[in-house]
Amino acid sequence: MKNATIVKKIIKLSSKVVAGNQEPLLTNKDWHSLMELINQTYHSFDEFISNTPRGLTPTEIQYCYLSFLKLDINSEAILLNINPESISKRRLRIRQKLGYAGSEVSFYECVCK
Repeated sequence: MKNATIVKKIIKLSSKVVAGNQEPLLTNKDWHSLMELINQTYHSFDEFISNTPRGLTPTEIQYCYLSFLKLDINSEAILLNINPESISKRRLRIRQKLGYAGSEVSFYECVCK
């Protein structure tokens, strides 16, 4: 998966801050490509994430897909053009919705189970 074009693009984008940028660095096409790649690799993930009892927002679902790349908080913040603290809060909300609040399980493991 690390050799996929979209993954290489995302990793490259996540490593540099763009001065004056007001928008997230990933386009809808990028998100679609990433989601398609993850769904091909992890066949039941899209069904799992869509059927979460407490319901995830579209933004939270995108974030779950992004978590497969195991980027650090600062890289994710650069990609999404948000504060790193917001990434931590987003992770916490998703963990709560997936039933892993207070667990020692990593965010990636929460999403992959």
